[in-house]
Amino acid sequence: MSKRPEITKMLSLTLEQMVGRTVRTKKCFNPRRYHAELYEIKYQKYKKVYKALTDVFDDQKG
Repeated sequence: MSKRPEITKMLSLTLEQMVGRTVRTKKCFNPRRYHAELYEIKYQKYKKVYKALTDVFDDQKG
């Protein structure tokens, strides 16, 4: 058993409990339904850029 009971207690917490003790939500943002098409277009562009950059950086690894 640990000499520091707070460490033992922390190790027995579930992930959800740890998140609940450490993460604080200040503000919540919800997408606007009328922008759904724009969000989708932007997301598809993001996926293409991400894939392209992943390929570039993978090539640099050798």
